[in-house]
Amino acid sequence: MKIGLQLICFFVGCFFAQSQIIIDVNELNEPNPKLMDDIKQRKKAHDQAGFFNLNDYGINVFAPNLVEAIRFHLRGSAARIEGDKVILRQTMSIKLFRDYPLWVVDGVIFEQQPEINFNTIRKVRVLKSVAETNRYGALGNAGVIELYTNQ
Repeated sequence: MKIGLQLICFFVGCFFAQSQIIIDVNELNEPNPKLMDDIKQRKKAHDQAGFFNLNDYGINVFAPNLVEAIRFHLRGSAARIEGDKVILRQTMSIKLFRDYPLWVVDGVIFEQQPEINFNTIRKVRVLKSVAETNRYGALGNAGVIELYTNQ
């Protein structure tokens, strides 16, 4: 009975891991009106909390580093920020796994924070759950931050 339940959970997990949305980067050139309205409303609410200088995509183009530039998008993910590093998910072992999230820019994987022009960022996805980071394998065990640009 216990093995049967484990198999059911495994297959359900595989189904949800395979149902990820693929986004065509060419569609990101124009801002999404619904997203823009949401960002504008959240910008007004968060201006008092220190979220100034956000562009229409929710990116602080005047930030000193990438983490500060995308901080607005990290709020809902309960990310912990230590200096210029982000911690999305704690790992169980120090030696076997990564401490910091994997960065993916337009499908290219970076193990360290990439050097990127903040003005080109059009979308930020923060992936924390095992189902979301499954396609990145062990590299994504501490979470994944996907950035989509207009280049």
